[in-house]
Amino acid sequence: MIHQAKRVLLFAHISLTSILIGFFTTCVHAHSPHDVVESVAVSPGYETDQTLFIYVFDEFRRSTDGGHSWQNLENGLDNSSSLVSDIEISSGDTADYKIGDGIYRSSDRGDHWRPINTGLENLDIRQLVVSPDFDNDRTLIAVPQGTGLFISTSAGDSWRQIAHDLFFATSATIIKDDNTTRLLVGTGSGDIYLSEEGFDSWTKQNALDEAGKITDISFQVKADGKKVVFLGTALNGLYKTYDLGKSVTHITDLPAPEGDRKTTYVTSVIALENTQGTAD
Repeated sequence: MIHQAKRVLLFAHISLTSILIGFFTTCVHAHSPHDVVESVAVSPGYETDQTLFIYVFDEFRRSTDGGHSWQNLENGLDNSSSLVSDIEISSGDTADYKIGDGIYRSSDRGDHWRPINTGLENLDIRQLVVSPDFDNDRTLIAVPQGTGLFISTSAGDSWRQIAHDLFFATSATIIKDDNTTRLLVGTGSGDIYLSEEGFDSWTKQNALDEAGKITDISFQVKADGKKVVFLGTALNGLYKTYDLGKSVTHITDLPAPEGDRKTTYVTSVIALENTQGTAD
């Protein structure tokens, strides 16, 4: 677990679902590194390779010993002083992705990087989503600071824009269901949109009027025999939906980062499904 001044990343276990939640706090903890962590990525093979990536105080770092020591990564990052807003690690060929001023990809665990921005009309990318079936479909979604989304089905070699002026997305997830690929999107005003296969047709599923910005959306997982998606928000904590946003349930039993203070700002959510078919 990494504690930082002004921000704390906490691991929380809630009922049958394991969720990674980031809370904004005002605590100061004297642990290394000593600066605010803007983004964290954990290797899919962490149990064996002990690999973590973080962006902290304008430096991109990697640890291969579970966070006990860190190495700065710079090769190929010509915008290394820019904000890194997301880091993702895919499975399979172990491609790693970093975004900030455009998107960079590494095929050697971060030792070297190259830009993959062909077709990206907006290089101010805020979030990157890797498909849960990435090994087969090579699909990535880039959420820009602005309207619409960008999609790649070639692991980032080329991109095309979708939902051009439909919404101002702040989060997205890829839904793989019955051999189809759809997108579930959250906006800065709390709206939830669902695409059809091909991403040319969209339906507004719901609006979370008191939640503010939808900050993150988990992959769809199974819990108690039903498929569920979790949504983090800026003003009202965490929600879950069993019907891709048509109806939502507010989760009220989240742990608070400081004493009994109410948790409202959720920065990231990850739901993991275990081998028994329930989320864990």
